[in-house]
Amino acid sequence: MTSPVDRDIPADVLASLVANVPAIIYRADWGQGGRIHHVAGSTRKVCGYAADYLESLSSLEFLKLVHPDDHNRLMDVLDTCAASGADTQIEYRVFHADGSVRWVSDSVHPVLDAGGGFLYHDGVIIDVTERREAEQELQDERRQSEQRRQLIDGLLDHTDAVIYAKDMEGRYAEVNRKWTEVIGLTREESIGRTDFELMPPEVARSLVETDRAAITSKKPVTREESPDASGDRRIFISNKFPLFDESGDVRYLAGVSYDVTALKNAQKSVAAANNRMKMDLEAAGRVQQALLPRDVPACDGYSFGWAYRPCYELGGDALDIFAVDEDTLAFYLLDVSGHGVPASLLAVTATRTLAPRSDRSSIVLEPGWDPGTFKAVTPGEVVRRLNVMNPMDPQRNPHFITMIYGILDLRSGRVRYACAGHPGPIVVRSSGDAEIVDGGEVPVGLMPDTEFRELTLQLEPGDRLFIHSDGLFEQRSPSGEEFGRERLRMQLASDTADVTIQVDRALMAAMRWSGGERVDDDLSIVGLSRLCPNQRV
Repeated sequence: MTSPVDRDIPADVLASLVANVPAIIYRADWGQGGRIHHVAGSTRKVCGYAADYLESLSSLEFLKLVHPDDHNRLMDVLDTCAASGADTQIEYRVFHADGSVRWVSDSVHPVLDAGGGFLYHDGVIIDVTERREAEQELQDERRQSEQRRQLIDGLLDHTDAVIYAKDMEGRYAEVNRKWTEVIGLTREESIGRTDFELMPPEVARSLVETDRAAITSKKPVTREESPDASGDRRIFISNKFPLFDESGDVRYLAGVSYDVTALKNAQKSVAAANNRMKMDLEAAGRVQQALLPRDVPACDGYSFGWAYRPCYELGGDALDIFAVDEDTLAFYLLDVSGHGVPASLLAVTATRTLAPRSDRSSIVLEPGWDPGTFKAVTPGEVVRRLNVMNPMDPQRNPHFITMIYGILDLRSGRVRYACAGHPGPIVVRSSGDAEIVDGGEVPVGLMPDTEFRELTLQLEPGDRLFIHSDGLFEQRSPSGEEFGRERLRMQLASDTADVTIQVDRALMAAMRWSGGERVDDDLSIVGLSRLCPNQRV
């Protein structure tokens, strides 16, 4: 039986087959002066030219259709093919008749004579543009993917965060450089292994517990962990979250952990320092409270009271009531600008300066007419001396003092006082009428050469005198409205209790107005009451 390949194909059938093959079939001598002897096939489809046109070209003219960048490579392949007598295949670019550049694959067979000498090339050229473009797109995608991978790897490996991913069996699928530093194992030693294979059991159980919480909830979970197999107690804040596949099932568990050991240690140190500072402030506050009058003087016909509430552990207000002699009583209330430790230190200093010492260093007492006796320095002079001793300085002493210093004559009820930038007194008469007396003058410390004028007022039986700091009436309600001096005046005028109770009620009224226990400024008030005959405290 004759094989199909041994049978002769009719000429018309062969011509039809060649004409419909999506390729160019040719015979050519590509050497110097060579020509294209025969061309057949789908020439217009491959290169846009008719077969008879291509047959009219010399081999060098045909090469003009080849992209210049591929000339030398094509000729080298053809020369090698002719010299070796072996079939070859090469891909190169050609210019299509429409001006586009197309990729073709040229399969070349060298035809030799009986003596093995080269005669010409038979070849088949097919259009491979689509395949080359697809391959180029794939290469571009791979290159871009590799670049993205390198970028991501660079980001992951140059961050201080520990980053990792585990599969559903708890095996590490990926870890970054920081992870290997913390665990002390290489990436190759870690991939494919579980926490129980890499770490002590108690550490592994803690990590897996957090993993399960994130996987079960399918939501991010943040916890404090210590995934340090080296034995050092390092603390990490770990955020673990599930990664889902296209079906919505959890495929991996990813984690990002930050070493917060230094932060935690710093927080502990700050907390310890704050606790020590708080204890020191509380101790200083107790010392300052000890400087307040423990017992007011007991004087027939008079009642005295005071109330004080600092806004912090240490306050910038100070007050005192003390006897100068059996007929004279001195009192003052001062308020240092600002708050906290600096203001309280200046308040303590002023308190010590105003202490009634029986020596020449005192600014509130001076030698009397009789040897060994002392009398009160006038209020204006006391404030003037304190002003000279405490000049305000932007660097060393950036605070000033407002104050009222007064002297009460117990026999007559006459009050002499000096006011240095402080709110004036409130006088409540026995009739129930209450008036706000003007204050004024310059605060202590602003102008060293200031002379402070002395004011007087008279307390009759049943009258009361109150001096207070501005914090008392500057308390604001939650809506921002100030308590105000008028409300303070009405509060004092309407309260007929003993002055020792009245001052506490006035202070509490201001605090209630602000809506809570916390106050924005130091609150202080001193009350002096001249009793009616036969009235008892």
